Amino acid sequence: METVSVSAAKAKEALLGSGTWSLDPEQTVIRVKAKTFFVFPVKGTMKLVSGQVQIGESLEDVQVDARIDAASYDSGSKMRDKHICSDSFFDVENHPEFHFSGSGVTESLESWELAGELTVREAASVSLSLSFPPEADDALTADITAVPFLAVATVDRKALGVGSMPHIPKKVTIEIETVARRS
Repeated sequence: METVSVSAAKAKEALLGSGTWSLDPEQTVIRVKAKTFFVFPVKGTMKLVSGQVQIGESLEDVQVDARIDAASYDSGSKMRDKHICSDSFFDVENHPEFHFSGSGVTESLESWELAGELTVREAASVSLSLSFPPEADDALTADITAVPFLAVATVDRKALGVGSMPHIPKKVTIEIETVARRS
């Protein structure tokens, strides 16, 4: 999804003070990308179980709670997926869901940032950079019922307790393309 900055005024008009929004699992794609030591990118997708965004009167009053199905990891290779879901990495038997909890959005000219905590096997602080697709700028109005957006984060997989294989760098990129719907 190509993204551009929407005007802060339009985004605030559509979102702030509007209560509870749900992230639509059917319209959510979570992409995970890591490069191996050999610079070969390993890409996979995951599925959202549930997500809720509570919006108050200001950006600082935003609360986000989302859960991801750990066993839904799909890289296109059944052997790799089985290994990633094993106790060497995600340990889905003991950690069936990833959990993200965030609060307080800070605004910059380029994007919004949402600080939070992601738990895979262990919890670690993360910052999601939020942006909107090109069509969102024209669609955002005070009575909008759905807002598409993209969230991107670079996380330290070791801080999350994921894997210790030396040929995989510790930084992993997560992209979440989703639609928030007014509840």
